[in-house]
Amino acid sequence: MLCYSLTNHPYCLDAILHWNISLVGGFLGAYAILLHAGNFGSAQTGNLMEMGAELVSMEWFNVLLRLAALVLFGLGVASAYLL
Repeated sequence: MLCYSLTNHPYCLDAILHWNISLVGGFLGAYAILLHAGNFGSAQTGNLMEMGAELVSMEWFNVLLRLAALVLFGLGVASAYLL
């Protein structure tokens, strides 16, 4: 659906918001990969994908590092829930 006017199509505003949020999420993912050695601080999806790749290539130290990040993330979520 092409949107020529935001006032005539309220659905278009949702589509624009969706694309903007996707753009920001992609930028932050690329920023984390390129400038923070591939470690994500707020999203575990990338860390789990990297851990899977490191499991296949048998890089055990990196697997343990990603597993420790997952445990710390879980502890942070649990402590925020309890507070």
